Amino acid sequence: MNNTDQEQILKETSSRQKPKRPKRRKPEIIPTDFFEKVEFNKVREILISLCKGVEAKNHFEQLNFYNSAKEIRVIIEKSKTYFSSFEQEQAIPSGEYFDITNDTFLLSKENYMLDIESLFRINASIRLGHELIGFFQKVSLYPILSKMAEETIFDPALEGLINKTLDEQGNVRPNASPELQKITSRIQSKMRELDKEFDQVLKFYKERNMVTDNAESFRNGRRVLSVPAEKKRQIKGVIHDESATGKTVFLEPEPLIRLNNDLFELESDHKAEVNRIIRQLCNDLRSYLPYIRAYHALIVNMDIIGARARWARKIDGQFPEIQAVPSLHFKDAYHPLLKLKNDEEGIPTIPFNLELYGKNRILLLSGPNAGGKSILMKGVILLQVMIQCGIPIPVHPDSKPGFFKKFMADIGDQQSIENDLSTYSSRLKIMSESLEAADTNTLLVIDEFGSGTDPQFGGALAESMLNTFNKKGVYGVVTTHYSNLKIFAYKNKGIVNGAMIFDQEQLKPIYEMRIGKPGSSFAFEIADKSGIPKSVMKYARYKTGKNTTKVEDLLVSLQSEKAEIEDKLEKLLKKEQELERLTTTYNQLHKELDVRRKKVKIEARELTLRDTAEQNRAFENLIRELKEEKNLEEAKKLAAKLKQERASKHQEVVDLESSMARQIKYDVSKFKPGDFVRIGSGTEIGIIEWIRKNKAEVRFGNLAMTSKLTDLIPSDAPLVKHRSKSVQSSLNNPNNQTLTRLDIRGMIKTDGVRMVEEFLDKAMLSNAHELTIVHGIGTGVLKREVFRIAKEYRDIKEIFHPPYESGGEGVTIIKI
Repeated sequence: MNNTDQEQILKETSSRQKPKRPKRRKPEIIPTDFFEKVEFNKVREILISLCKGVEAKNHFEQLNFYNSAKEIRVIIEKSKTYFSSFEQEQAIPSGEYFDITNDTFLLSKENYMLDIESLFRINASIRLGHELIGFFQKVSLYPILSKMAEETIFDPALEGLINKTLDEQGNVRPNASPELQKITSRIQSKMRELDKEFDQVLKFYKERNMVTDNAESFRNGRRVLSVPAEKKRQIKGVIHDESATGKTVFLEPEPLIRLNNDLFELESDHKAEVNRIIRQLCNDLRSYLPYIRAYHALIVNMDIIGARARWARKIDGQFPEIQAVPSLHFKDAYHPLLKLKNDEEGIPTIPFNLELYGKNRILLLSGPNAGGKSILMKGVILLQVMIQCGIPIPVHPDSKPGFFKKFMADIGDQQSIENDLSTYSSRLKIMSESLEAADTNTLLVIDEFGSGTDPQFGGALAESMLNTFNKKGVYGVVTTHYSNLKIFAYKNKGIVNGAMIFDQEQLKPIYEMRIGKPGSSFAFEIADKSGIPKSVMKYARYKTGKNTTKVEDLLVSLQSEKAEIEDKLEKLLKKEQELERLTTTYNQLHKELDVRRKKVKIEARELTLRDTAEQNRAFENLIRELKEEKNLEEAKKLAAKLKQERASKHQEVVDLESSMARQIKYDVSKFKPGDFVRIGSGTEIGIIEWIRKNKAEVRFGNLAMTSKLTDLIPSDAPLVKHRSKSVQSSLNNPNNQTLTRLDIRGMIKTDGVRMVEEFLDKAMLSNAHELTIVHGIGTGVLKREVFRIAKEYRDIKEIFHPPYESGGEGVTIIKI
């Protein structure tokens, strides 16, 4: 490879392996201290503590939003891959490393000589980079990370270049060059000679008590005697120093001066040779500078990815796939900082589920104080910020967070002494900026909306702002105690009420959220339990006014009444299903009994026909005999009688089959391939493959059977989902069911219409987004009525049938 080729490779390597920092944009956030308000700075601090090197720490100190969902998916996938290595025996190499940015900058200067410490730091990066590249070349478990290492060209000669010069402690090896080896050998020989001579001199003066108790020392790099000041004239030599008291002098004896001078010259030669070697090493390394930077960039990038993975292990974080559009979809989610705190203290943390469908974009959350409203709201915004910064979050893997371009938060005390603003004025300033900047790509959180001023005016102003945010298509979570906002949310599309559940008997929060209804502040109930005098409570209730009291009382009673109604409804549904099952079973058995009775008669007639056929053969033999005997008249009479009897028997069979067809109320001639049928009294449903004359082949999975058309009974398409309930719930908690499935099979038209209308009315009130109505195929009356009724609701977006394996035309799906 010539020099030009090598320079080109180095240039390409350098351009590919610069530390991969994502393209940043100035975050669109309101207010300016948004990250502190949502406590993202605390998450940053934890991530910084999980880094191995300074440059990765700097990365997280400056961490901001990524530009696109695609970019975030790549970051998340890399972190997920690194996280998987924790469960493998072959761990990805990692360790502390140094910042060599300044070292490589100085090395780039022509003829610049680095010091030993700089070379040691560079060598550490080269070794770790070599270890990483070698690991990914051998291990194929982490393809996305291996690809990063594959982009780095490693030259083994580079590591050997430094290793042959420096040892593991960063010192220049004695054999780094032949000349240095000679000098080192001579120094060692001279030091042995010096030590021998010094020991003799020391012994001589010790015997004559001419040295102090600490007989020897070092001064100016030379070995000297410690001599009492009054005896310094008695020893020939050079005084290098004296003690602070002046009572001791440090004297180099005359016999050692020559040896020390020789040693000094050798050490000077050693230093000069070491400098020459290091300068030459720096010149050699300079041509490899792009490689060195590439190795270091790989180390830093792996440290950044590893810190995210270590965070995921610490927080039980997951790596959900982010969507490219705005949406709120968190399943079994936790506030990260609350979960960390509770895990350390051994306290369980209650997760929350938040999923807003269709036009519902804003959750208006209400409930008692200390019930968890603010924690949930902060949890939502913090989780969204984290995932858009490429950080794993503590949620269910099936969560599908969206992508937002603007973030706004009104949380906590906004009082500003510097700007002479009260808390409420500061909040209004934030609202003014948010109202102007908000759009469909905005995620907004507001705590205690409308508070801080007169409730009457504050509530009205908050309602007007909420209306504006809603019209702008903003997504968000808003907490409040104001009843007018709860009513506004109930009446307007795009906003859905949510409640923090409260135990009314024990008067304590449960920290669970339910979407679809508002919550009560339970102010009077909590005050009663706290021991406030009844006279005070009576006066307070009076002052709140009848309407306010009625609204709060209604909200308080709704929770218990709803639970009771849902329990009764569930029992009624079970009874209805049981009755439906019994009715269907009775009708089916009755129909099958009549069919069997007809079949017995048909089989008896067919048996008679077979007997008649045998008799006919006997008569035909007799006719032939008569013809042979020329008795033609007698033969004609017997033939006519035989034909009449055969026609009579055949007509009886035809009449029975027609009667049987009328009894089972279907025309076997209308069967066609693709129809779903049962055979006789069987329960398995099959599909007709082909029909030939009065027979058909029916397939049951991998089994095919041939049967008479009269033995086939039409059936509805089999439903893949097991119908254990006529009405299914969209939530796991039975006390918070939103009915999304209705089964009206077997009902008469009037009952079916009534059930569908009630079902759709309740679904509209509960903010459901997708409904399923099972009506069967039959004559098509119920299906047509379902379509007719659904089209009368202006909020219904789409009406359609699912694939046949999910019910086909026997099921109607309604999207709201």
